[in-house]
Amino acid sequence: MFGHRIIVPQSLRHEFLNKLHEGHPGITAMKNNARFYVWWPGLLQDVENFVKTCKSCQKFRPQDPESPLYCWDIPDSQWERLHIDFLAPLDDNYWLVIIDAFSMWMEIEPINSPNSANVIRILDSCFAHYVVPKTIVSDNGTCFTSEDYRLFCIKLKIKAIHTTPYHIRSNGAAERVIRTFKSRYSAERNTCEDKWACLNRVRFCLRNSIHVSTNRTPSELFLGRKLNKMISNLQPCSKRSIHYAKSLKN
Repeated sequence: MFGHRIIVPQSLRHEFLNKLHEGHPGITAMKNNARFYVWWPGLLQDVENFVKTCKSCQKFRPQDPESPLYCWDIPDSQWERLHIDFLAPLDDNYWLVIIDAFSMWMEIEPINSPNSANVIRILDSCFAHYVVPKTIVSDNGTCFTSEDYRLFCIKLKIKAIHTTPYHIRSNGAAERVIRTFKSRYSAERNTCEDKWACLNRVRFCLRNSIHVSTNRTPSELFLGRKLNKMISNLQPCSKRSIHYAKSLKN
């Protein structure tokens, strides 16, 4: 062990690089994960070379945004303000993207049609898992301006904010995730036929990668912990974890 990190022999390094690259994270995200889980001489350079030579990543790398994004205030807690938007048809589905502005935790669900009934159904399911937010930011799409959606928000005491056509990039939190998700999902699908497995790998990767705006992973800010990877199961329990487990037994 190198601290809490696994020292990987040369014969297994390519296998570990493949595991660290599930969900097709970029160079920075993959380096951050590698630093947390494993160590070997030249690790970071190997990570950089691995991403640069990934044909799927190069093919589906997102383009730079066209203009600066509007900056919102940071909410006081998780799930207080959500940003929602649709990803245009991809892999025979529309995708509803939901972003928690505090943690950057994302929910993304495939649907057959971008209508208000589907939006309400998915939001209702999310609220049952988490809590009802104070604010939801969306564009002026008909599914977000319909009477059904308006009444849904009124019933739950949610403030619905709609961005105007003149400030379309003011819903930038959702837009950034859509760009990243689309590129990583497309890269996964380039070599995998199971779209549900691809979706789960990309969701996991985005939730467990350090976000540039928070310098933490969404899972740490939303759940209070990092999500376990297969690699993390190879690490021994820390003294703190052992002490906590013993305290639960006593």
